[in-house]
Amino acid sequence: MNITSKNSIGVFCGASDSVEERWLGIATILGKLIAQQDLRLVYGGGRLGLMGRVADACLDSGGEVVGVITEKLNRIEVAHDRLDSLEVAPNMSARRNHMIELSDMFVVLPGGVGTLDELFEVLALNDLQYHSKRIGLLNAFGYYDHMLAFFEQASQEHFISSDCLASMVVEADPERLLSELLNG
Repeated sequence: MNITSKNSIGVFCGASDSVEERWLGIATILGKLIAQQDLRLVYGGGRLGLMGRVADACLDSGGEVVGVITEKLNRIEVAHDRLDSLEVAPNMSARRNHMIELSDMFVVLPGGVGTLDELFEVLALNDLQYHSKRIGLLNAFGYYDHMLAFFEQASQEHFISSDCLASMVVEADPERLLSELLNG
């Protein structure tokens, strides 16, 4: 397969197996949808939590999956072992930057501080016009409601431009989010 012929979607999400099944279910739905749309999944390379679920669902549905993991995480054996490709980066910053380079668009699922770091990086790069890649925020079960309220407050106070906020597609449903990213 020619690696440059397929659009890649970078997915940022949590890697904890301790979350409720509803979060894992959302990741499973998204992984299936990515494969059905013939997109290449680029993600953090892990086998746990939402990360593992989105990769498994994409692979099980015939999709192509590229993982980018850090040397440290690879050493402690949290890497997924069924991926089409696994790339190892020296640290979290290099990992995130490589995922951004490999991706044509992004979906951010629920997650913790690492996921927020990735969201803020792609949003800032877009706002500063280092790239114009589409960014989707999956606000499943209202997970990001408080952050979105903060964004609105920061925009009203002129710390975040309305153009920056408008560059982000926000949806609660994975199918609608992916459709808007692909067709919007």
